[in-house]
Amino acid sequence: MKLLSFPLGVMLLLSALAAHATDDMLVYSDRFNNGWGDNWSWMPRYPTNNPVYSGSNAMACVPSGNWQAWWLKSGTSVDTTIYTNVIFRLNGGATGGQSISVSGELDGSGLPGISVTAPTNSWKQVTISLTALGINNKTNLSGFQIGNGTSTQPFFIDDLRLVAAPAPATVQVSVLANQTVRK
Repeated sequence: MKLLSFPLGVMLLLSALAAHATDDMLVYSDRFNNGWGDNWSWMPRYPTNNPVYSGSNAMACVPSGNWQAWWLKSGTSVDTTIYTNVIFRLNGGATGGQSISVSGELDGSGLPGISVTAPTNSWKQVTISLTALGINNKTNLSGFQIGNGTSTQPFFIDDLRLVAAPAPATVQVSVLANQTVRK
């Protein structure tokens, strides 16, 4: 049996591709992650332990007027070329039915949003493609806004993340150890 060896650079590249293509970017789950924060919001909000989808805290968004938003900002520009969707859990609280708008931001400029409806007293998984938000294959994602439109009813967000694209299909490599291709 002959062992194959690959140059270190090839092995590192393959490792990086495998790890890079399968890692979601967690934005909010119990706390902010990966350099994300919300010091720019104009909607009253606070971490709460009731209701919670997973972990110990969700974010309570409690609008005090129309057209407010929980404004999430990244500490640095995010390259979205390896991500396909933004996904989160949404709960409309006791009243539910709120129309919640989700929009992306490139280099600090907001883009049109996608509306989703919050369920009553239950958690719903919301998945929005980055293509629909106009932020796919960009190197300058700087934030998200999650707004209330005209509803002033509270709603709750948990487990917000960017979803990584699936890993590429497996590549089969054959080596004929007894055949010299190049010296």
